[in-house]
Amino acid sequence: MGEQTWDKVLTNPHRYTILAALQESDRVAYSTFLEVLGLSKSLLSKHIAALEAAGYVRTVKVSGGYRSITELESTDLGAERFSAHQRMLLTIGTQVTHPERKVPGK
Repeated sequence: MGEQTWDKVLTNPHRYTILAALQESDRVAYSTFLEVLGLSKSLLSKHIAALEAAGYVRTVKVSGGYRSITELESTDLGAERFSAHQRMLLTIGTQVTHPERKVPGK
């Protein structure tokens, strides 16, 4: 596996949660994240901007009758980085709980 490196974008629990939710669903409405995470609009926007700047998510405007709805979706890069981050966390967990197990690549 080589040396483990933290994905600085995903070390924030809110950004990690947003990207995790997007791995389970094609798209999630911005308003759903506001409700579930309990963040202010400005703080949620900052986290989404960080994920967009990293290329992990994109926003999509969907016409919903009289107004448009903003939804988020994961990019291929976002899915790849989320998966890599999860594998790294699981490897660390294995090293801590079962130090006798050899970690692949070490």
